[in-house]
Amino acid sequence: HDGVERADGVYFTTVDGEPRNRIAALSSTTGELISSFAPVGLNSQGRAVVASDDTVYVGGSFNGAGNAARTNLAAFRATDGALVDWTPASDGPVWALAYDPVTDNVYAGGRFTEIDNEDHYGMGRLDPQTGSALPWAATDVVRNGGTGAAVTSMSVVDGFVYGTTYRTGGDTFGNVEANFKAAAATGQIEWVTGCHGDLYSNYVLDGVVYQAGHAHNCIDIGGGFPETSPTSWQHLLA
Repeated sequence: HDGVERADGVYFTTVDGEPRNRIAALSSTTGELISSFAPVGLNSQGRAVVASDDTVYVGGSFNGAGNAARTNLAAFRATDGALVDWTPASDGPVWALAYDPVTDNVYAGGRFTEIDNEDHYGMGRLDPQTGSALPWAATDVVRNGGTGAAVTSMSVVDGFVYGTTYRTGGDTFGNVEANFKAAAATGQIEWVTGCHGDLYSNYVLDGVVYQAGHAHNCIDIGGGFPETSPTSWQHLLA
């Protein structure tokens, strides 16, 4: 979280021979386990992680952290991994997390449609201290959630949240397969790209958004390539 340490979490239960249930901190210099960060861990898959200066936020498909109930979202103290009282609950898996130090907000994305029993379709903006879901206008435009669609990645760059999505089954669960850019403070959508095909991640560098996925039809973008037969998969685009 500070350029020296990195937190990761998926299926593992040990790191360097030490018990670490699906979340651990590693030195970005040596790759060795940071032993001082010793969280109680998650009882099932951890899929997304992001950190502020003092807190590590984790999302995934779990219903507990140690002996405490947590529903797909949890947070740990960055210094030692102690579980903190941050308990937003989503009704589906969390696949993406981002943090903006300017707005001091956490952003979550995934296959959920609700956070704390309120409509937050595929995305939500969360208070980093209380976990309360805050207004987030992006879901008025990008609505991907449920069993057949999701927001797959999120990152914050210069005051904007950049994300990627996928969907299956037509418009039943989602309305776009795209990159999107939204204002971090309000969620107002700046733009959405229009290729068809699942997207898994993007990266912003020098004014260009690079994407990873399997786009196969970009005809909705001016000058974009059409569907072909047999299908042509474009795994990297910008």
